[in-house]
Amino acid sequence: MKKKITTVIITSAFIMSMITGCSSAPFGAATTTAESTEPAVRWADEMGVVPTDQREFNMPGFPYYMSDDRKSHSTEVYPISADMKYKIVSAEAEEPDKFGQVHYTIRYDYDIELWVNDEDSQKAEDAGFPKVNALNLFFNVVDSNTGLVPNCKESNGMRKSLGLTETEWEGKKFTIGWSMEGDNSWGDWITIENDDGTTSSSITVHRSATLHVYVPEGYDGIYIFIKKNGDTEFDDTRFAEKDAHQWGEDEGDVSDYYFIKVTDLL
Repeated sequence: MKKKITTVIITSAFIMSMITGCSSAPFGAATTTAESTEPAVRWADEMGVVPTDQREFNMPGFPYYMSDDRKSHSTEVYPISADMKYKIVSAEAEEPDKFGQVHYTIRYDYDIELWVNDEDSQKAEDAGFPKVNALNLFFNVVDSNTGLVPNCKESNGMRKSLGLTETEWEGKKFTIGWSMEGDNSWGDWITIENDDGTTSSSITVHRSATLHVYVPEGYDGIYIFIKKNGDTEFDDTRFAEKDAHQWGEDEGDVSDYYFIKVTDLL
């Protein structure tokens, strides 16, 4: 099976102009390449990927203390825990545009409950790290037929600018892409007294995210995915810009992820 990936990164200012000008034809009408004598094998079948029917997920987060300007973090004192609860809220699909592209909108919420020991929190503040936060994960996109991960340019943690990627499946060339935006709100601190006389405090961060996925009409191979165990260590490169690529070492074993078929959400 021949796989071809061409990546085009589009800034947010040109999202709509590029979508309306996308040259992809409906999937069934795409230009074909030379026929192969070998039958195409879906990446998802080869890797043993089975989409889940779950719509709510509980995962650990990686909590940390940070400076007032959020530019540095403490590697010594951490909050007690950070529990994340994700929930798919809604999904909808628009009618194909005149170029045969379908726009899917997927919304999900997640709450991060942070627990801190107040003595540790004071130590962190004395060391110059008075704020607390937790690393979190976002849903990403993968083509279940080819294994293509069409990553897009990220302007910050809660916003990803649209990236368009050309690929091919069963002799048909087509373009897929996605973008994301989101926001968050913080609750109030709640303090409790522990049995040993110390105190602990908790706060919940509510975040919402919206995925925009663009695929040709008639193409049914797009999954969204998220890692099961969350972030387990601080990684300040997690928001770095990434090119489209085949699923590989960056992602690791597919058994570590939840996969959801986009059209199953409708």
